[in-house]
Amino acid sequence: MKNLIRMWWMVGMLLMLPGVQAEEQKLSVKMMVPDATWRLSIDEVVQVEEALWVVASLSQVDGMMGIQVISTVEAEQLIEASDLPVKIFVVGKTWAWKNEEPYTFLETRASIAESLSLGVRIFSRDGD
Repeated sequence: MKNLIRMWWMVGMLLMLPGVQAEEQKLSVKMMVPDATWRLSIDEVVQVEEALWVVASLSQVDGMMGIQVISTVEAEQLIEASDLPVKIFVVGKTWAWKNEEPYTFLETRASIAESLSLGVRIFSRDGD
């Protein structure tokens, strides 16, 4: 109940700020992967304080044969949100080489779950 009240309070505060209006925007996450068997999806977008946190996940298609060549995967999502800085978190990277993309790579979503629970959910793939 406290989280619901906090969420509505934050939404109300954002609506009262001058110049902060929700508008449709396209979020995009694009990155290099080891081969063409990898997929990327945007799972949720949460406004945490003064930023939009995008949580994306990588998965490898089971049983799919792919050319063993570095490939690019991309995920896009249209959202209704204020124009705020975007911070991207990617879960599921299993290879050892360092990606050049300016993202935060996580083993699991659990490491940021508490911060996400304090924010305002803008989008969820699960429909929550």
